[in-house]
Amino acid sequence: MKRIVLVALLLIVSLSGMGQNIGDAFYIYRNDGQFNAFFRDEVDSIAYSYYDSDSVYYDEIVTQLVYTADSLYRIPLAAIDSVGFVQPETIVNDDVFPLTAEHSPYISDADTLKFTMSNATPENLRPKVGNIVVATADCDVFPDGIMARVLSKTQDDKGIHYNCEKVGLDEVYDQLIFMGEGLIDEAMPQTAVKRKIEVTAEHKLWDKTWSETLQGGGTTTTLTVGDAARITITVNKQLGKPMYFRLDLQNDLKASLTFNAKNSFEKYLEKQIAKVTFPRIRIPQCPLLFIVPKLTLSGYFAEGAEVNLDLQAHYKRMDRVSFVLQNNRWSTYYTPKNDADVDVASLSMTGYSEIGLIPDLLFSFCGSATGLGIEGRVGIKESVDFKFDAVAAYDEDMYSALKDSYASTTIPWSMRAYVQVGVFGDGIQPVSVKLSGEPKWGTDKYLLPLFTEPEYQKGANEQTAVLRTEPSRDLLLPVQLGMSFYEGDNMLETKYLSTNYRNQSQWPLDGVQVAYSNMEEGKLYTAYPIVKIMGKELRALPSKNFPELHLCPDENHPHAIDLGLPSGTKWCCCNVGASKPEEYGGYYAWGEASVSTPWRVPSHEQQEELMDNCSHQWTQLNGVNGILVTGPNGGQIFLPAAGAYWSDNIYELGTYGAYWSSSIYEYDTFYARHMEFNSKMRWACHEFDSRQSGFSIRAVCP
Repeated sequence: MKRIVLVALLLIVSLSGMGQNIGDAFYIYRNDGQFNAFFRDEVDSIAYSYYDSDSVYYDEIVTQLVYTADSLYRIPLAAIDSVGFVQPETIVNDDVFPLTAEHSPYISDADTLKFTMSNATPENLRPKVGNIVVATADCDVFPDGIMARVLSKTQDDKGIHYNCEKVGLDEVYDQLIFMGEGLIDEAMPQTAVKRKIEVTAEHKLWDKTWSETLQGGGTTTTLTVGDAARITITVNKQLGKPMYFRLDLQNDLKASLTFNAKNSFEKYLEKQIAKVTFPRIRIPQCPLLFIVPKLTLSGYFAEGAEVNLDLQAHYKRMDRVSFVLQNNRWSTYYTPKNDADVDVASLSMTGYSEIGLIPDLLFSFCGSATGLGIEGRVGIKESVDFKFDAVAAYDEDMYSALKDSYASTTIPWSMRAYVQVGVFGDGIQPVSVKLSGEPKWGTDKYLLPLFTEPEYQKGANEQTAVLRTEPSRDLLLPVQLGMSFYEGDNMLETKYLSTNYRNQSQWPLDGVQVAYSNMEEGKLYTAYPIVKIMGKELRALPSKNFPELHLCPDENHPHAIDLGLPSGTKWCCCNVGASKPEEYGGYYAWGEASVSTPWRVPSHEQQEELMDNCSHQWTQLNGVNGILVTGPNGGQIFLPAAGAYWSDNIYELGTYGAYWSSSIYEYDTFYARHMEFNSKMRWACHEFDSRQSGFSIRAVCP
């Protein structure tokens, strides 16, 4: 029956002409203490999986997959009670006494646990002992609202004095099943707002733009910042069941800047751009629940050493923090996304330069002086790092020692999300999450180029081979490129091109293509890219062995390749979704792909067995970068460096490979195990957020 219900859900959500009575959201009721609700327009697709939350494969469907724009939700079919498309009736506890705008003229000395009402207050507007008093969004006499039970009241010539104790949201409602977005009520009083906020998007709390110019110490920075925020609340409160509450805070930051800096010493400058207290946010269908957001936004820049930098850039960042109350326990999840384009017009520096923002966003709940908040820092940093690795020069070659010298752009950030004590009910513990990082972004300027593994083609006769490689990176200085040919450790011949290389986008030639004409039958040769910089000749990597390899017995792919592993597991010669060993195949969220009998998605243990018992070599197969895996019995498979899919883009194509296992990470079920490698020959198993990324899959035959 549950499968029938979910099939109907898949059909209904996919239809564009849903009836208006269905509403903007649909609700999945569960028997495991969790609760799922989705806006119809945020669901991309709905699918099924044969894997459960413990990565166990079944011969029947056991998991429902719901894809949204930025997440994947895995819902066990056994946990689903029913699906609803109409919001159930909201039932308020009989003891609740709302304090509305009608009460405001009679109330004084108001805070979260006490207030005084005038003796002239009409009898029907006076709460009684035992009532739960809750201020609505239009009752403006309570600075932080009130949500409390009346313990006692006394009366004198100054009025009726009420003393209260705090209560939780679950004491206010007997039933509340809801998913909605917070809205700023433009009709509410604006006395607390220092700067007017214009709401330009239907589902956003605010969408505001600021501009500021910072000057000092030889630097001029023009910073334009746009900030938009939204809040989504999901509540499931039913008699006899633990309350489910989810609050999603999402902030979208857009920034563009023009920056010129000349300096030779350390300096730091910080300036406040805006400080805003927003109007109360009312929650539709929840008249007794509102939130007061407060935003402080500052700009900063820091610099050090010798800098002469002209920079133009734009930057977009999304931060979403989710606070979830489930089975009387709080959990916190954080999802960031970045999108930036940095253009360095001119750069001369031996140090760093950094510019950024310091947002501080606090959401205060009615009935409490505490609340939920996000505080953080995000910026753009330019650094120059010229390296000479003497160990690499001694053990390997000069190219390896110098190739990582560069000028780079990074995005340093940090954030802390927190929930304070006393927000909902008794026994809730404080929650605080701290995260930081400094990911790279933009185009780096290197001293030396990188090369793809040379492609091999047969020449006009059996003695001739044509090798071609593709240079990459933008360089600080022009270089001369060529190819060198070896038999073992013996260098046979070196040939250079006549055109110099500096910028990848301005390179006029179709790669570096050179022919070698002295091949002998039965011998294996190696081709290396060659770089000549300032008269110095450097042998580069990667190399190419030729003639090329043949892995499969015929072209009727896929094949089950026996690598001689202890378990006897055979690995497929192609990725899932591919028809040849060198093809990338598909990019899948964890649990999304289904493979046919008898193929299976490998377990974490099978991936570790592959790494522990096989050798691997970064190479090319028919022009595609990847690793050649050789088993104990000499059997071989090729894993292409297909990159990874994230945020509507494919990253590190040709330099990185990531392959899902069927195993969930045991310490956090939002993460799954995977195997990864890169062009630097790093090969390891890790865990990654299974909701966010699309990886490759290489199947096994049990």
